[in-house]
Amino acid sequence: MVTLAGCGGGDDEGTTATDRPEQTGEADGMAAYEVASGGFTISVPEDWKAANIDEILNEGALEELRAEDPELAQQVEQFAQPGSPVKFVALDPDIQDDFATNANVYVEEVPEGITREQYFNANVENLTQAFGAPEQEPVTLPGGESLRLSYEQETGAGPTVAIVQYLFFEEGTGYLLTYTTLPNRSSEYAETFDASARTFALL
Repeated sequence: MVTLAGCGGGDDEGTTATDRPEQTGEADGMAAYEVASGGFTISVPEDWKAANIDEILNEGALEELRAEDPELAQQVEQFAQPGSPVKFVALDPDIQDDFATNANVYVEEVPEGITREQYFNANVENLTQAFGAPEQEPVTLPGGESLRLSYEQETGAGPTVAIVQYLFFEEGTGYLLTYTTLPNRSSEYAETFDASARTFALL
């Protein structure tokens, strides 16, 4: 289960085209991105900064990103390794209390024979063991049947964060959408997180 801790500070000079996943359009204040290496598309608010982990690695753009956008680079570096299951990272530049609200998409191949129900249950069990039982809600989204989870997590040296996750499972592959913010901003971002999750679709 993947969460991201955001940090603030510094000047924001933006990212270059090679740092970003392919943006395919904008609508209703949301920018749509195609992440071919993960086999999906997703939208996040158009002012959020986004990166494709595989693209960063393949094009050797991480050093340039560190210089141009340290906050986004800090997020990306947590997963910038070959074969990382995290394929997409997005960061809200509106930093509060030295924390940046963020989103990421995790993609994993699931052993043959595992069903959607088993995959969902295994993720809930892992979360429960690590952080306590999350709130659960089965939801039907345009991208398919999903399980919505919400919980809070202590991050050690960082602040406690509020997390909303959407689990998807299709044809032996699991997809985990994770949205993380500060607890006192949960209501502020609730609609944004839901709107983003509703745009998730497989290629």
